[in-house]
Amino acid sequence: MIIETRRRMTPFLWSEMGDARSFTVEGRAVLEAGKAYGWSEVMGVPIHGPAGYQGLVSFASLNSVSMSTTERALLHTMALAVHDRAHASIGLGDSTRPPIHLTPREAECMRWVAAGKTDAEIGIILGIAAATAHYHVEQVKKKAGTRSRSEAVALLVLAGTV
Repeated sequence: MIIETRRRMTPFLWSEMGDARSFTVEGRAVLEAGKAYGWSEVMGVPIHGPAGYQGLVSFASLNSVSMSTTERALLHTMALAVHDRAHASIGLGDSTRPPIHLTPREAECMRWVAAGKTDAEIGIILGIAAATAHYHVEQVKKKAGTRSRSEAVALLVLAGTV
């Protein structure tokens, strides 16, 4: 279901996921465990949020399921509300981490770092010295509170900055 959640924006049923033989080993194991528990159908509701956040709310049924468009929309809305409340209740609401404000040049350098470029390559691309490119990357690492370029890129990607 997790892989399917990444592919979809709207709720889906187990029965809509296709042939179980095409599932991963783990996916088949989850499906079989659910069936062994007596679940006849499971509805997955993908949750997509800022900075690439992904979540999933599932509803399981011991009986076959036939839903109207309205019923599916109601469960979708309910799942979003349940997810938001659960997310906030464990302290995962809005991030308390302050945003990382980059200068245009810092942002430009970090986009090239994210693309795997070295300071020398960034310097050539931007028409600046490699040492200047390195300086901008180091400034971003300080602002982000990170120790490595890759950690800084990861934080910036999660924040939607790069």
